[in-house]
Amino acid sequence: MEEIKSVRQGDIAFFRIDEVPAGYEKTDQTILEVHGERGGHIHRVTGVEVYQNPGGTAVAERPNVEVDAETMIPVAVIKAFEEKTVTHDVLQDNERPHDDQILPPGTWEVRRAQQRKNRPVD
Repeated sequence: MEEIKSVRQGDIAFFRIDEVPAGYEKTDQTILEVHGERGGHIHRVTGVEVYQNPGGTAVAERPNVEVDAETMIPVAVIKAFEEKTVTHDVLQDNERPHDDQILPPGTWEVRRAQQRKNRPVD
């Protein structure tokens, strides 16, 4: 069975990495909650180790994974020691729910889409 290299749920993506990058520190959190780009929903994973980079947003190396680094920003790194479910909670009526996603055990860099700018209509 091929190893899963990335998991996506709407505007949040999880990229498998080999280890926690230098500069990231383990927090006391066991729940990762990431607000979506417009703030009307939350992506949640429970029962994980959460690592933050207080010194900036260093990007972990992601060999063999294609990602547009210009449209995704690092949020955190998590370690899942068993299979986890990424849930999606809608906070505003105008938000569309996403299906739950399965996150295999491993170390994952979590990225969120950058806020899109409104473009004028021609």
